Amino acid sequence: MMKLMIDAPKDGTPVLVKVKDDLSEFGVSSDGIGDTYLFCGLHAVMQSYGDIRGWSYVGPLGRGGFPDEWLEGWWPLPE
Repeated sequence: MMKLMIDAPKDGTPVLVKVKDDLSEFGVSSDGIGDTYLFCGLHAVMQSYGDIRGWSYVGPLGRGGFPDEWLEGWWPLPE
C-alpha cells in the first residue's frame, strides 16, 4: 500500500515514489520551460535529506528538486 509523503524518510534512504499524474497546478506543463512534465506519473527510486533540494533520483541522473507536493506517495524498497 502506498504511504503518504509526510511519512517518507528524509535521511537519504532510497524509496520508490510516484510522481503525480498531473503537475499543472504547480505550473508544470508541456509548454513550460524544461521537460519536467515528462516525469508526470513516473515511478522512480528517489531520496531526500529533508532540505531545500527536495527529492532527487538515486543514481547519476542529475535530476532533483522534486518537492513533496509533486509526489503522490511512496513505498519502501525490499531488503
